[in-house]
Amino acid sequence: MKKLKPLLGIAFLVLMTISCKVTQVGRYDTVIDKTINDVQQQLSTFFVKAESEAGTPEFKYANYKPFYDALKVEMSTLRIRSAAINENAIADKEILLLDDNINKLEQLHKLGINSYEEVGVLKSGFEQQLSAILKLQMALKAHVKSSS
Repeated sequence: MKKLKPLLGIAFLVLMTISCKVTQVGRYDTVIDKTINDVQQQLSTFFVKAESEAGTPEFKYANYKPFYDALKVEMSTLRIRSAAINENAIADKEILLLDDNINKLEQLHKLGINSYEEVGVLKSGFEQQLSAILKLQMALKAHVKSSS
């Protein structure tokens, strides 16, 4: 029995080591941080306008096509920068989800966003998502500062 205890301890450590999932968090990138903030500002501006224009002729998709085109450029920058950073799985996933949601917003806008309530639901979802991404960027930035 005494010979078995050290082996059980080693077996336990081996099992714990191989059963732990490694989550990779990349390094802080100033371009990603700035671009996320730019996207957040563009979306905030969009939703402020949308709250007052939803359901009116001014809020037709055609009037907002330049907005979506500019966002696509920003999101392309984010996807490329994030993919270029090693061990950046969390940020990659967040950026891809944001990109997907922006594409869905564009599709909804084409179909017609007709009320303040619809805008409110969309705005809330984007604010939560952007807040999570910005928190990650702030944590990465703080880590860089504390490591210096």
